Amino acid sequence: MDLHRHTKPRSFWKRSVALAICGCTGLAFAATGPVSNCNVSSMQSYSPAGTTVDSADVVAATTTTPQHCLVKGTTTTVNNSITWAVGLPTAWNDKLYWGAQGGFAGSAPVPPGLGLQRGYVSGITDTGHRQVGIDGSWALNSPDKVIDFGHRGIHVSVEVGKALVAGYYQSPIKRSIMQSCSNGGRATMMESQRYPKDFDGYIITAPAFDWAGQVVLDFYHGSSSFFAKPGSWLPPAKVKVLADAYLAACDASDGVVDGLVADPRFCTIDPRSLQCAGSDGPACLTKDQTDAVVRFTSDLKNKFGETVSPGWVLSGDDAGGIPAWKTGATAPPVDANGTPNPPSTQAAGHGFMVGTLTGIVYNNASYDWRKFDVDNDENFLAQTQGALSATDTNLMPAVSRGGRFLIFHGWADQALNPLRTIGYWEAVVARYGKAKADSFIGLPESFNGPVTGSSTSTSILRASTCGCATACATLFTGPHGSPAFSSTAIQWSVVPSFNTPSISAFNAAWCWLRSGLVLNSGLSARSGRPSASVNLT
Repeated sequence: MDLHRHTKPRSFWKRSVALAICGCTGLAFAATGPVSNCNVSSMQSYSPAGTTVDSADVVAATTTTPQHCLVKGTTTTVNNSITWAVGLPTAWNDKLYWGAQGGFAGSAPVPPGLGLQRGYVSGITDTGHRQVGIDGSWALNSPDKVIDFGHRGIHVSVEVGKALVAGYYQSPIKRSIMQSCSNGGRATMMESQRYPKDFDGYIITAPAFDWAGQVVLDFYHGSSSFFAKPGSWLPPAKVKVLADAYLAACDASDGVVDGLVADPRFCTIDPRSLQCAGSDGPACLTKDQTDAVVRFTSDLKNKFGETVSPGWVLSGDDAGGIPAWKTGATAPPVDANGTPNPPSTQAAGHGFMVGTLTGIVYNNASYDWRKFDVDNDENFLAQTQGALSATDTNLMPAVSRGGRFLIFHGWADQALNPLRTIGYWEAVVARYGKAKADSFIGLPESFNGPVTGSSTSTSILRASTCGCATACATLFTGPHGSPAFSSTAIQWSVVPSFNTPSISAFNAAWCWLRSGLVLNSGLSARSGRPSASVNLT
């Protein structure tokens, strides 16, 4: 499948859920946790074998979080152990919410406040190691830690969480949902594919679901473009020149001049049009720099002509994302041969690629990423796919239990290429047909916007990455804020009491899960952006 052509946009849909119809805006609490049992002895008695409860404490209510029993502990796996934390609200709503950590995970687990504040039992795990950031050394000589990070750790922690719920409330879980972003989005997809009985609903944002493809090949695509020779690197000011030029050329491509490009696949620019007439200048790019941008925005192919990494799309909102994830703020050092030799800390994406290659793929802390060869080394990447990647399109084990999926991805994401996510959704549609896929998976059309945050008065997905926490799951329901649907369709981001975007998407997902809504879409003739309708089954 060709995932990567930019001149002929693919079917990319948007959705609107009629919250007014299904009436899911209220809170309901069905069980009360006996705080007298919030102690290590009781929690240990509820726990499955191999689990050690380290602490269990009643946490007083705050303005944002209800009173809950905070339980922390560890559970042994194969040659490893995971650390987890679960928050059990005193006033429980019968539901389970699970989060996942981004990057390489490895942070001290803290139950997601998003679930707790809504009355959900909420949990999370460190996935079996405690080393954060871009450093992949935790994986050296530790294949079982890689497996726990890849999938097993979350599944084991969910089993612990469910056992604690059963013992503490003496009442069954009615619904369960998992939500996360980036690596956490990958982990959420992995749960649905490997452990489909764990959850009923999945909210997935900007997922790194194809770890070898996205974290190695896609970041290699960027590093091998901008660090090919000393002159290939773009300082942040030159990235802004590129971004501004793209926005100036493409802003009107969606019919509205408003500082946003609705779908970057509809409009491209020739980077060579920005090439300096002389040697260099503040408002142009050198030949080496334009060569780097051409390579970066073109499909990376192997010797057989197969695309191994799609060209990265420009969005007009790239001045922050490209330096943060691809190029870095300062020029990389060069080695004795005059070849750029950026450290792993040069940029976040470069660091995650190096960490994966050294710690997971080659198990060699000294491996030089510049030796990587897309023609000869893909077999090494393939050996990691089973543990780390969630590329399976067979979702029936989860769907047959009533499982449903909402997937989000922002166009301005320079961490994970949105074309990969679109390609996955298209593969699911190709497998099941549009009508069937519409009944269980939604990929709302997501747009770029300011990297620094989001206004809750609009429903544009403004986060370029998950770093904008309050914008990570905002939906877009009309071209640049205009109504797209009938008055019965409420924009998720402006539902009363749910004006934080991630909360509104969270609530809307539950609405969809409970209601039996079928979400239908079709492309509009004008721009290729979909129209949509909402029907009750």
